[in-house]
Amino acid sequence: VAEGAGYDVAGEFEVFELLVKSGVPRVFSPMAVHFKLRTPLPRVLESGALTVGVRQAFVKLRIVVAEELSLKGDGIGAFDPSRCLLDPIRSSEMLEPVPGAEVIAPDDCVVMDGGFVLEFLFYSNAMAGGVEYVAWTWMRNPSVEAASHPEWTYTAHTLVPGSDLPVHRIGLRLGPMLSVTAAITPGSHSAGATHRVTVTVLSGRPIYGQRGAVEVTVPAGFAVRCMADDFRSRPNLPYTARCRGLEESALSPGRVVVFWRSLFGAAGSLRPPYEFSFRLTNPNSTEEDPSVAGAWHVRLFEGDNQEFLVDGTP
Repeated sequence: VAEGAGYDVAGEFEVFELLVKSGVPRVFSPMAVHFKLRTPLPRVLESGALTVGVRQAFVKLRIVVAEELSLKGDGIGAFDPSRCLLDPIRSSEMLEPVPGAEVIAPDDCVVMDGGFVLEFLFYSNAMAGGVEYVAWTWMRNPSVEAASHPEWTYTAHTLVPGSDLPVHRIGLRLGPMLSVTAAITPGSHSAGATHRVTVTVLSGRPIYGQRGAVEVTVPAGFAVRCMADDFRSRPNLPYTARCRGLEESALSPGRVVVFWRSLFGAAGSLRPPYEFSFRLTNPNSTEEDPSVAGAWHVRLFEGDNQEFLVDGTP
């Protein structure tokens, strides 16, 4: 926005990104709004911007989901008015600091348009140019279908008071979801054989906090066993790691859950790569199932009893 005879520009974005903690579709997750203004916002309120008896925001930071898309996924909004702001100091959520960014707390937060528009309200000109800031909120991840749509974008506006005139606008797409890659190394490929299989998690999001879990779902027909004599953990997994195996049933496939109660030391998170092994019995049939039930799946959880789903394989 040009101001005065010199056409000074105010409130340009130099950096803007949305850092979502979970990479799993449809999961409601903490999200860091990380931004930096190249130039500061106007220092003086517009004439007539203040209304008697009404406290008006000095500046608004508006985030709009799928602004140009008429069909917004499954119709469930990305934002929830009951969980609009997240205080990183008082919250029990494990949040990764954004290096070099100053945590800024909006004075208020508003959700509109059925959950597809979020506004951070600031009642003072607290944001300076050339400084990186981060504000925390909650956001529901889109479905795989919605995220793959070319018009599923996230747009940010800074707005001056009074007329809601956009000062600057920037848009982006989120990074890829379900970023886990893993390698499965069996001890035998023979039908009906019982052997030790090794699962190596090569990449994926970190699991924050002292407690977490990795769940491995095996294809239909495989039988798992993960008692104390069957389980082996390798470097990077804490020595408190334990394992439990769940047999295949009519309602769910067989799976193994590796969990831990403490990382010990100074570590605040578990990051790939790490690996473990357990006992596996191959099915008697040699035919492969091309459906989802015939694939291996790895999911990463944070907290006790698989509280928060952080990441997984596609």
